Amino acid sequence: VNNPYEDTVDEGLGWWIKVAEFLDETPLFPLERLSDLLTAIIEFMEPNPKFDRLTGMLDAHLEKRVGGFAAAEKSRDRAIAYREKGDFGRALKELHKAKASWYAHETLYGSLLSMLLIADTYSELGLNYAAKYYAAAVAYIASRAREEKDKTFLPRGLSALAEYEYMNGEWAHFFEHTDFALRTLGVFSAGMDDRRMDKAYEKAFFYSSLIHVFTEMLDSTAFEYADKKIKAWNIDIINELIPSAKESWTKKDASELIQKIKTEYYGHPFNDLGTVREARFEAAGIVWRFKWRNGLIETSKAEQLIAIIQIILAESIHEELYLLKGSTEIKIELGDKFSVENKSTPDQFCWSITFPGRLPSTKEEIEDFHRSTFAIAITIISELSLLSNARLSELLESFFKEGLINKVMTGSSYEVLFADLTSKELYDEIVPMPQIDHLAKLGVLHKPSAFLKWKDSLIAEYDE
Repeated sequence: VNNPYEDTVDEGLGWWIKVAEFLDETPLFPLERLSDLLTAIIEFMEPNPKFDRLTGMLDAHLEKRVGGFAAAEKSRDRAIAYREKGDFGRALKELHKAKASWYAHETLYGSLLSMLLIADTYSELGLNYAAKYYAAAVAYIASRAREEKDKTFLPRGLSALAEYEYMNGEWAHFFEHTDFALRTLGVFSAGMDDRRMDKAYEKAFFYSSLIHVFTEMLDSTAFEYADKKIKAWNIDIINELIPSAKESWTKKDASELIQKIKTEYYGHPFNDLGTVREARFEAAGIVWRFKWRNGLIETSKAEQLIAIIQIILAESIHEELYLLKGSTEIKIELGDKFSVENKSTPDQFCWSITFPGRLPSTKEEIEDFHRSTFAIAITIISELSLLSNARLSELLESFFKEGLINKVMTGSSYEVLFADLTSKELYDEIVPMPQIDHLAKLGVLHKPSAFLKWKDSLIAEYDE
């Protein structure tokens, strides 16, 4: 049904574009006021390419007239409006623009703030490894910042990273990075009095109390590990939360706890223990399953591949890749050089991937290793797509024009960030520990995002 209101909006945007074409000749035109007006109407209008064109034109003139920071602020405001509307795909696009504008104009504070919002938006989409990447990048960049106000993002980035690990069931890593965040809190912020950290630490303390209670109900080995970590902190707030959480959950049957884990978490508790790791999520009609030997280098490389795939999938929210519906198994191992081999069967898509058995050390190596991992991610997605080579190339080219390269490489490569923020001693501790087999069999899976569901419509290139 034709919507006359949308026709009116489209016509109005067309006239504003005509006005914007003469902005160089009208230096007193209220650019910021018009930009704010456009942000305000996001709530009420449907997506329109003319809207994107107009905001792009206004941002370009704002950058010339006021500065890049002004354009970045407008992108951030639009991102918040899109998030409130539930349009996380367009929110991500605007946040990435804000991050790039702030970073390019040496306003690191705004860029780091955008990156935290980017991480949170990826998490809202169920793409927690992409979220982990951006949280880790915030901590990594902040740790090397010159300005004290920028260094305050170190505990904030670490807290966000720990939160996504809690959601993933990577609870040993949660304790590792929460401990790191607590140690940096007093050095790079106002400690517990820092209002910017209130919510982050409320969550960390609440999550820690739940882990203590849940593991006591589920597994004695995991409980001993959690109890030791929490006692080492000796934080009064956590010690006060544990009895109330325990009182609430001991009244419930263990089956209720199992149901909570299966429906609210993205992985089973302490899935990062033992010699073998597995990560799974569901997006674009595919159950993605990755397996690798547990270790610092192996995990940094495996999670880098997962994060890159998730970032590419997020790019396709409004541009369908038409991936074959099914399940994948991607086995990752270390060797002498990069390689990828398709071992798919009629029942399952399978790849065997080899990464170099060391971390890159120079800038050139970091870029080369990352480029090779990115190429592997593109290879996997290309082999799953039903699009013609020409259409897929066209689509990927549009992603590159939108800054995909900078989105999958922020601060440094994921493997470098992760290895920098995670101790080898953690793996010395958790690899010898037994996996919790009865929890591993629960089949906990990342909840599929409404924005990343499999589309069963016809490809535009084909007729019925």
